[in-house]
Amino acid sequence: MMAMSEEQSLIEVHLYGQLRRFAPDRDAAGESVALISVKDGETILDIVRRMGIEPQELSHIFLNAEYSGLKRRIGAGDRLGLFPLDMGLHLSVLRNLLQYSCEG
Repeated sequence: MMAMSEEQSLIEVHLYGQLRRFAPDRDAAGESVALISVKDGETILDIVRRMGIEPQELSHIFLNAEYSGLKRRIGAGDRLGLFPLDMGLHLSVLRNLLQYSCEG
């Protein structure tokens, strides 16, 4: 059983597409979630590098369901979603989706 302080310093990293290869469960039907310890002051880039993922492989990054960048600080209990280039949306598609959701 994990000590409370160790448990509280974890984040969930959800990996999609080709990035699933970095997850403990690489099964396509699995969740592809890695539990990663986080230290005070670490950024998304720190976590990505520690996992062995090259930043150039990333297309979209979400921190707690909010679109994010690599320099953003991350904390215990956060949920990080990483999408590879092959799953990236073109900016025009994103713009159309945002416009549609704002009109509705």
